[in-house]
Amino acid sequence: RIFKKMMTDAAVFSTNQRVTAVDKITSKGSSNEAMVNDFINDTFGLTKLKDKNYVYNNILKSAKALNDYNDGLLLFEKDIAKQIAELKPEKDRRDGVLNKLMGDYVNVKEQFLKKDFIPDANSTLRLTYGYVRGYSPADANYMAPYTSIKGILEKGASGNPDFAYPNVIKDLWEKKDFGPFAKKELNDVPVAFLYNMDTTGGNSGSPIMNANGELIGVNFDRAYGATINDYAWNEKYSRSIGVDIRYVLWVASKIDKADFLLAEMGVKL
Repeated sequence: RIFKKMMTDAAVFSTNQRVTAVDKITSKGSSNEAMVNDFINDTFGLTKLKDKNYVYNNILKSAKALNDYNDGLLLFEKDIAKQIAELKPEKDRRDGVLNKLMGDYVNVKEQFLKKDFIPDANSTLRLTYGYVRGYSPADANYMAPYTSIKGILEKGASGNPDFAYPNVIKDLWEKKDFGPFAKKELNDVPVAFLYNMDTTGGNSGSPIMNANGELIGVNFDRAYGATINDYAWNEKYSRSIGVDIRYVLWVASKIDKADFLLAEMGVKL
């Protein structure tokens, strides 16, 4: 479904943003959606990449076999890679210009606001600190700092396939089978939490530790209003989002039955 959405969106890009690989598919008929559907159905139906044994015994047996193998998926990928390579010199040129302009912009902004700025930590190890804290993005609208499994079930009940979840999650939740992972104030397993730390693109997967240096979560996103953080941080709306380590451990233990992995990592429950 995601692939189809990307393809149909690309089919109506403006002239200077066309994707050659997509144009080869959608130019064959009058309906972009129909052409994309036909391509996906034919390509995924005929590809042998889904056959693990065939891949290992035939495609990957030698470099020549891999290079000689062709099907719709690989040809599509090759067209994408070719266009990316052709665009790279122009992208590098533009990035160079923008990088210089961004430095000038920060200098002007610093002079205008007459205050110190947080130093640029790109390409370095970095540490930021803050507090677990909710926020109010609009009047009479408060976002609590924690979500829970109950929220997963509520979103799943909306019928939106993006929020589908394994039935075992609901079964365990109804039995209140939380193990040692429940948060007392929620009477539930915390899933995600908000904090006012300043994060940016590339911070996904960063560990979140408490004041004692204990791992409590993993950073993965920012609140929608905090996407401007790259330019300005504000206590009122700048919130990052992390998955609570208790939910990670609950899923590993109760859903995936991966106790052997927990034991390998030295996690004692």
